Parts: sequence; structure tokens; C-alpha cells
Amino acid sequence: MIQTTLAFLLFLVLSITAGLHVYWAFGGFWPAVSLEDLPKTVIGAKGITQMPPTWMTLVVAALIFAAAVAPLVWVGIFPLPIPQLLVLTGMMGLTGVFLLRGVVGFTPYFGRLHAEEPFRTLDRLYFSPLCIAIGLVFLAVLLLKSTASQPSV
Repeated sequence: MIQTTLAFLLFLVLSITAGLHVYWAFGGFWPAVSLEDLPKTVIGAKGITQMPPTWMTLVVAALIFAAAVAPLVWVGIFPLPIPQLLVLTGMMGLTGVFLLRGVVGFTPYFGRLHAEEPFRTLDRLYFSPLCIAIGLVFLAVLLLKSTASQPSV
């Protein structure tokens, strides 16, 4: 089924993203050229000079990984003893968060807050479009599961 394939795609993309955060938490600096350049490459907040504390980066990694697992739970590949309404609410929230983050990345306000280069350019070319794509795939998984569970006429 297509929703299963899309759920696995979300899991893959978000798991890689979570893994990158773990890598950064322990001193990795790719895709930047140095540890000093990493915050300006992946966060881009005006005047940023260092990465957030290790614990904070690991919390972000854990949250991203939880988002990666959510579609697998939604389509029934990774069943957890969680009420379906809670999973639905989480999926809808994740859809909204990723779509909002992607769209906001193109606004002048966000551009002023995250003006450091190369982040600003990378965000417009890759990060924001990726967030929009992830949000749309979350939406597709939601809608495809909903229509798949409807009785045919």
C-alpha cells in the first residue's frame, strides 16, 4: 500500500535527521567546514556563535525520532498501546508543524531571525522545501489511511 511506503519514507528521512542531531551533539560538524561554522550552517540565528548544549540537541534528536515513528504507528506497522485518537492528533500536529515550519522559512520575519549565512541560503533552497515536503507526506499518509479504512460503495 502507498501509505505504508510513504510512512517508511518519513521514517527514513526523519531518522537520518535525528541521527544528524546526535552526530552534532557529540561534536560532528558536517555539513559545515568546522565546528565553529556549524551553528551558522544549521541554525543561522542572528549572531549565533555556538551550538546549543549537548542535552538540548539530544532532546531535539529524540523528538525528531518520535516524529519518525509516528507514521509507522499510524499505519499499524509499529503498534503501540496508544489510543488511536492520540495517534491521529499527533499525526495532525506533525503535519501542521512541518508545513508551518516550511512556509515560515520563506517569510521576511524568519529571514531576519535566521539571517546568518550559509543557513539562510540553505534554508531557502533545502530546509524549508524539505519541511513542506515532509508535511505533505504526513498529510498524504493521514488521508490515505483515512480513505483506506472507509468502506467501498
